[in-house]
Amino acid sequence: MAIISPITRTLRDGTRLVVRSADEADAPGLIALNERMTRTSPHMLRDLEEQDRDPAEFCRVMLAHNVHPGKAFLVAVVGAGGECAGRLAVRCGQWRRLAHRAEFGISVDQPWRGRGVGSALISTMLDWAAAHPTIEKVCLSCFATNVGARRLYERLGFIEEAVFPKHIRQGPGQYVDDVQMAIWVKAGIAPEGHTTWTVAPSASDGPM
Repeated sequence: MAIISPITRTLRDGTRLVVRSADEADAPGLIALNERMTRTSPHMLRDLEEQDRDPAEFCRVMLAHNVHPGKAFLVAVVGAGGECAGRLAVRCGQWRRLAHRAEFGISVDQPWRGRGVGSALISTMLDWAAAHPTIEKVCLSCFATNVGARRLYERLGFIEEAVFPKHIRQGPGQYVDDVQMAIWVKAGIAPEGHTTWTVAPSASDGPM
């Protein structure tokens, strides 16, 4: 099971953040986060009507990550009320020849962007991937126009591997390139020019 126990992180402004596996109680907050992201961010793939808005179905998908050995669904929460600041879902390849490769998607609520929430979620996921028995490489897709996210990924060690021109259609005559990036999480196998993630001696409560 891919259950990640709560890990406390301290953000750059001193805010205490908890990153952990999501549970059923998080579903309403996560659905609301998806809706806010869709309304406010130009970098979401799904339209509002394509989002999972039914709590029961959302819980089914979310909890399926928690019981699958090659998947994880993380939430970042703050405060006594457990305000949802962001979420991350990761899964490894379905087939044996792709099981060494994991892909993830991440969303950070607008008030929390640029404060270290994304770093906390991704670093927690990379620590999990580094300890995973089969995952060797973690990949992502990013809108070429999402400069802030690309800067974060590069700072964490992700390397650009490919660009798919006009891969995302935002509207009539409006296209965005899709940037593919990756980082390796097992020592000694990264190709030349790529980066290997280094797990910090203490993953908990580090400044992000």
